[in-house]
Amino acid sequence: AVSIGAGLDTPFDISVPTQAAVAAVRGVHARTGDRLDRNGCFTAECRCQFTRDYSVAYTEEVPLTSIYSKGDGVVRWRACLVDYARCIEVSGSHVGLAFNRKVYRELGETLARETARR
Repeated sequence: AVSIGAGLDTPFDISVPTQAAVAAVRGVHARTGDRLDRNGCFTAECRCQFTRDYSVAYTEEVPLTSIYSKGDGVVRWRACLVDYARCIEVSGSHVGLAFNRKVYRELGETLARETARR
């Protein structure tokens, strides 16, 4: 598995502007539905299926590579560092990670390594 610019153990370890954006979305959802009350959506205590799946521990059978950038600007880079992953630093912004040649190089190397391992 490969994670790109994601807070792994702390998904809400995000920048102050991103926290404000999440709070705005939370406010809209609070007025338009009951997901916030029912599941705690858009909070660290969310109980949705996605959050449950996201928080399941990785096993050794599924190695994890975490690609992160200290210049992310959305997710605090330290949230991408976990002891159960191979952590790779690249340069760039959070949105830029999707277009970053260094990210694609690492994806290719990771996939090749895992293919050879199997």
